[in-house]
Formats: sequence, structure tokens, C-alpha cells
Amino acid sequence: MKAIAKSIANWTFKHFTPSKFRESQAKKGAKGGKAGSLEDKVKAGLIGGAVSKGGGRPDKKALLAEVLKMKTQGKTNRDIAILLGLGSATVSRWIRSFKAPILDPKQATISDNSPF
Repeated sequence: MKAIAKSIANWTFKHFTPSKFRESQAKKGAKGGKAGSLEDKVKAGLIGGAVSKGGGRPDKKALLAEVLKMKTQGKTNRDIAILLGLGSATVSRWIRSFKAPILDPKQATISDNSPF
């Protein structure tokens, strides 16, 4: 490992001067605006509307409704977290932040004025 680092340092010392560095950075800067423009990335499909291979995570409202439903069924926060692929701290935080008491699983729905 030490030999590789020494070799790289020697090459850099021989081939890179401050003027050459500025020159290479100027080339990269001139090219960056053309090659990396937002429009080109959208055309290539790299951004905007891409969906992950797994289909993405359901929205928070759906997850919170499921968390609350499972909680009313008597499941522990840890069990809920494992089943839904969430952290147990997240489950606890969501239950704490949802302050309305739920007595019936059919009522485990999220209103529009909820924090999620």
C-alpha cells in the first residue's frame, strides 16, 4: 500500500503543476454545463418520475394507518416494525405523534389534518 501511495505522489509531482491543474479544471468546468444539464438528465430518464425496482415505499399515511391498525390488534412496536420494514423508534414516534385514542380497528384511518 505504501508503494502505491509513493508511486502516485511521484507521478503527481512530475506531471501536475498549478497551471496544469487550473487548465484541467477549466476544461472540466466548460464541459460540465453541457454534459450535465438538467434537461439532458430528464431526457435520459435519470431524474423525474423514476421508480425504484422495488416499487418504492408506500406513502406515510398508508403506513401509519397500518401501524395504528396493528397496534389496536395488540402487536408490539417491535413486531410492527419488523413486519412493515420500519425502525422500532419510528413506530414509537408515529404512535406518540398520533394523539387520538383508537378503540376500534375500523377507525384506524388518517385524517387530512394529521401530521403525516
